[in-house]
Amino acid sequence: MSTGLAPSDECSHDVVFKGLCVMCSKDVSGPVFGNSGAGATINMTVDGRILVSQKAAERLERETAERLHKERKLSLILDLDQTVIHATVDPTVGEWMNDTNNPSFPALTNVFKFVLPEAPTVYYIKLRPGTFEFLEKASKLYELHIYTMGTRNYAEAVARIIDPQRRLFNDRILSRDESGSFQEKKISRLFPGEGERMAVIVDDRGDVWGWCRNLIRIKPYDFFVGIGDINEPLGANGKAAANQLKQTGVLPATILPASSSSSESTTPEAQQEIKEDILALVATETAALTETPEVAAKHLQETLSQIQQHAIHRQEVSRPLKDRPVLHDNDTELEEIMQRLERIHREYFGMLDEEGDCDVRDVMDGLRKRVLRGCEVVLSGVVPVGFDQRRHDLYRFATIFGAGTDKVHKAVKQGGIHVVHPDWLYHTAIAWKRLPEESYRLVKEKSRPTSANASSTQTPMGSSADQSESLDDEVDEQVNIGGIDWSAMDAEIEAEMDSSDEDENEGEAVEKDDDDFDVWAEIEGAMGDLEEDEDSSDGGVDGEDGKKRKRSPSPFSSSKK
Repeated sequence: MSTGLAPSDECSHDVVFKGLCVMCSKDVSGPVFGNSGAGATINMTVDGRILVSQKAAERLERETAERLHKERKLSLILDLDQTVIHATVDPTVGEWMNDTNNPSFPALTNVFKFVLPEAPTVYYIKLRPGTFEFLEKASKLYELHIYTMGTRNYAEAVARIIDPQRRLFNDRILSRDESGSFQEKKISRLFPGEGERMAVIVDDRGDVWGWCRNLIRIKPYDFFVGIGDINEPLGANGKAAANQLKQTGVLPATILPASSSSSESTTPEAQQEIKEDILALVATETAALTETPEVAAKHLQETLSQIQQHAIHRQEVSRPLKDRPVLHDNDTELEEIMQRLERIHREYFGMLDEEGDCDVRDVMDGLRKRVLRGCEVVLSGVVPVGFDQRRHDLYRFATIFGAGTDKVHKAVKQGGIHVVHPDWLYHTAIAWKRLPEESYRLVKEKSRPTSANASSTQTPMGSSADQSESLDDEVDEQVNIGGIDWSAMDAEIEAEMDSSDEDENEGEAVEKDDDDFDVWAEIEGAMGDLEEDEDSSDGGVDGEDGKKRKRSPSPFSSSKK
């Protein structure tokens, strides 16, 4: 029986299901149609079974936006590993769970375990404190999605733990099996049209998202100390070694694995396997230069999957947790993230009701810009020589959160400059509020005790290996850190002071730092709670007494604009 539709050499209809056009039944899965760019080319399901045209995608996105607006909801994309869970395959955890006398036993509440179909390895999953409460609250304001670099089987196993009744996520799960990437996440894989205008992301890594405007970067959950992200095959150390190999042709003598720095993981056998994995990765990336994008992506996925299996096996055998200290779990990060999500939701729908249109990215930009508004940050002694500071994480965080970075001479003329550990800026970026500079102040005296957490910023913030422990425990000691060239830093400041007299002719008054100024009271009044609006036009802030106060100098150096 005829369908009344005349076939054409190239299908241009709007919807394709499993490689067949739903209108004319043409097979469009082959190279002629699948790569032609005509008709339906946009994924609308995580498994890629349904493709639609750009026109159809835009229509579906509009319909979704209208539905969510009626429900007074936004979209929330949640990562899994080190965001709401922490995973390990170390059998030591199973032994602790079976021993009520073990000192770590009380902390093992909400530790679950499962085995995936493809291997007998037992995965131990620790839920971040407050996960169930967080998901319930968030689901009232957001439609929830999972986006993970774990496999499909892994993602579904975790989803069965955190959403056993499938009420919260349903089938809205995107894994690396569908996204095809270990190395990056794209919001367009979930929202190919204008859906990103209503989407918020919570992830412990920003680099995989390209630090997109939709992102709330959460502090990595590191319950199993030293394990890191089980779905990040090489970790920061391995990536750095791979880059060194590509640039110099030489691998470092010792490469710490992604999961642990334990002695068992640095045995000659483990080192040899890690180096072979890095060589395989670099070879795959080199071969990709002469391959089609589809073939290159397939080969890279296969190589990284093999590397991950090696890393999991090493962790299972070496048992890095057996020599670790007693486990503790006092994490409260999800409570703070929920407050931010509530604020974003409230401001979005307030603007939507008032103006008839809104972009959640503009709302998030506005909230972030208030955090360091009025600060001038000087990155002295922390950006490598010859490195473009605009590409450095610290520069990115300073500008994203509202600080100025180009009026150094004003900060220098102000005097009373705070010189602080870069952790101040990292932790401020995570917390979305300006943290007390006094807790992060650097000192030159070698006799000053070194903070146990002073090394965290040696790891890029985008990596899951980044440890942000001092965000949990208030730093009572000033931080003494090695590796800073104090003479170079002093010379840099002197140079700025010399140049400031020559180029400062703008006629703006700069307040001097008052030795009796109450920094703690000012910080509390300025940045204590994001629920308070800070839209003061003169750069000052309201204190608890309702009076205007000047801002204290920011870390590195600062002044009022």
